[in-house]
Formats: sequence, C-alpha cells, structure tokens
Amino acid sequence: MMTPRRWCAVLLGAASVAAAEETCPWCEAGPCDASGSVAKERFAVSISASTGRSYPYWVPRGQARLGEASGARAAFVVHHGAARNGADYTKYAMKGAGDALVFGAQVYEAGDEGLDESRELWWASNSDDGLDDEDAGYDWHWGGESTPELNSTISTFAVLDEILETLLDRRVYPNLTRVVLAGHSAGGQIVQRYALLSTREVDRRVKFFVANPSSVAWLSSDRPVADSSCCDNATIADRVWTFAPFDAASCPTYDIYGYGLSGPLCPYARDLDASLRRYARRYVTYLSGQSDVCNSDAPSCATCVMEDGGLDTSCEALAQGPCRMARLYAFARFVDAYYHGEHAHALLPVPNVGHSGCGMFQSPQFLRAAFGDLPGHLDDDPAASRVGRALP
Repeated sequence: MMTPRRWCAVLLGAASVAAAEETCPWCEAGPCDASGSVAKERFAVSISASTGRSYPYWVPRGQARLGEASGARAAFVVHHGAARNGADYTKYAMKGAGDALVFGAQVYEAGDEGLDESRELWWASNSDDGLDDEDAGYDWHWGGESTPELNSTISTFAVLDEILETLLDRRVYPNLTRVVLAGHSAGGQIVQRYALLSTREVDRRVKFFVANPSSVAWLSSDRPVADSSCCDNATIADRVWTFAPFDAASCPTYDIYGYGLSGPLCPYARDLDASLRRYARRYVTYLSGQSDVCNSDAPSCATCVMEDGGLDTSCEALAQGPCRMARLYAFARFVDAYYHGEHAHALLPVPNVGHSGCGMFQSPQFLRAAFGDLPGHLDDDPAASRVGRALP
C-alpha cells in the first residue's frame, strides 16, 4: 500500500472514535534494512573500578571496540529508545554510515533480558517516566543515575561524556573529524537533554541528532500557542508558530524538569545559564519524520487505527503539541526565537517516514546531513551537509 503524502490526526472527544479495521500504514512507516551481525562489548566508566561493572554497548561484529586505536575519520554513536534494543539500533546504523565506526548504546533496566548484573551497569526498572517518587532518581533518558543497589552511581549523561571523551582523544583516534550522536524516540529525548545539559565544552566535531522524541526539555516556561488540535503534516510544516506562557492551571507540572527546566534538575546538571549558552553553539539537528503524526488516544480523521509507538500523552507532553511532528517543529522554531537566530541548530524533515528509528537513520536526508560532507560517504555531495533546512 502506498503511503499517502499527507496525514493527520484530530484530537476530539473519545465518544467520537469511529470504528477502524486496519492500522494506519504511515504511523511507523519507513524502509528498513535490519540485517547484519553485532557483538556486545563493555566500556569501563568512572565507577567501574568501585562497582565491578561496566557500561554495555554494541558494535558491528569484527569492528574495533571503543577505545581501541583506529584511523577512522568518523564515528556514529546511536541511542535506542524505550524498548532498550541497542543491538537493533546498531544494525540500523550500520547501513549507509560508510567507513564510520558504529557504537550502539545499551541502557539496561533491572530484569531486562541480556543484562549480566555481575558485570554490567543497569538502571532502575521504574525509571521510565521522569521523576521517581520513591527515591528521587530520574529516568535514564532524562539523565538518571544508575541503580542505587551498587556502591556508586553514574548518570547516563556522564556515560555519554566519557564516550565522547574517548572518541575525541586524538592519541587514540588521530584522524577523527566527526562524531555523530543520534537517538530516536526516547533516544531522541536523551540526546536533546544531554546536548542541553552536558558540562563538556562545545566541540564542533560533534553533531547531535534528535529524532522523533515524545517530548523535549523546553528552555523557558513558554509553549506553542495552540491554533488547532489537528496533526496534519502539511499544516505543521507551513505553520507560523507563536509562543506564550502556558496556562499552568490546566497542568501545574507542565514545566518540571524533563519537560522544562523548572524545579530540581537531574543530579548531573550544573550551572544552567552556562548550559543554555553552550546549547546554542552545539550542532543540533531536529530530525522529524513527516509521517510521525499519530496519537492512539485521539480519534483520527482517517478511518484506520493509529499506532503511535508509545507517544507520551501526559498533560506535560500535550502542552508541547498533539503529536511528535508538531512538538519537534514547534520546539525548533522556539529555539530560533529564543536565541534570536544566533545558534547552530537546524530542522531536518524526513518525508514518508513515521515513528521508525530504522527508517530515520537509513534515510538519505539523515545520512547526508550526518556524513555527506566526508569523503567516502554517499556520493560526496558537496551540498549534503546542508540538506537540513536551516532555521530562518
């Protein structure tokens, strides 16, 4: 079935849901080659000596491990989403990345299949919705600390710091000129929040790609002014966005950390003003699937069932928009307004791809933006690095 070029989801009362017989084909659409063989490795982080555990990650089978000397010119660090399927994402990333080294992050939660608790770090199994009421810890894709069951903990953001520090060490990787850090869905959330709060100084060799997140951390208490409850991709793309303080009476927690920057931040965070200044100077691309407009909790203007890939439909997330495409477009436009156009961020549409990490990271749009200006990637298109439509 051919994917239509225009899709929409309308938020109406639940009683108006029309009977549907099939799943909407565009919601998770996207060509995908998930073939290939990968191997799990372990990376010693700053708490490995005290805990006896390391951070697990994946590589294409036969590739050098993280920290092994290499003459590679590029590296691709890819982060899985809420399914914590790092092996799959590593396979997605292997296609089209040319001679780039590929490393697939692997966050395990307690009880996950594949976790070796005697050798590997893990995060609390209830760390999947932001602030943990029981121990004041935070979700792993919000920079949360690893399990308190061990005698030391580490933030997922600190893990990414240490991975980047290793890759940017010229003694180990003397020819490396590009590190791509990309995540999809919940992986997009961790990449956006990490790019915002990372305490590392800006290094222009690093490019961040935030793909189809359910939510992002807004930079102020403003939110997009809703002019319609419809998620129509053509309307979203052409909309002139306006922003104003959100009505907190309808959602008092709309700006808590994770969704915004109010209240206590994750324990990793330091000097928010400095973080906001660095964020403007980091290369951040908001990668938006043009078919990621589905919301399972909302009736559709289509006559099919919406599969939204676990879209966050909390009031905090809905304050950012009714679907992922709307949320990411609104935030990208807000970033431009917040920094008065003085920033290194871009918005990159990916047509005919929905909520599919594989489809996003194998799209020509992503591959050209990430690697297209490097020799040996795609067709060495001199315009490839400018595929992403720069924010005006």
